[in-house]
Amino acid sequence: IVMDGAIGVLLVLNATQGDVGAVCEHWLSALYAIDPQLAVVIGITHSERLPGFSMGTVRSAIRRCGRVIPAFTFDARERAQAMHLVRALLLSAQLAR
Repeated sequence: IVMDGAIGVLLVLNATQGDVGAVCEHWLSALYAIDPQLAVVIGITHSERLPGFSMGTVRSAIRRCGRVIPAFTFDARERAQAMHLVRALLLSAQLAR
């Protein structure tokens, strides 16, 4: 949910659910249609379940949107890793505005 005045969005995508690059591009397009200046950080979960997983498809989706967006793989069960995404979002939001 993106509310008016939101500082940004943590876009969390599951690497095991289809074409993560296409899903990423879909969500980025939808988010930037709401607010072109919105700060976004992408977190990819479950990448360890896919042997040979590559962030290449996510990076390509980001490039097609014409943005500089931090993207990370992370384990959502690990508080420290989730907090890393929150810190990245706060920094991105500060730089975006």
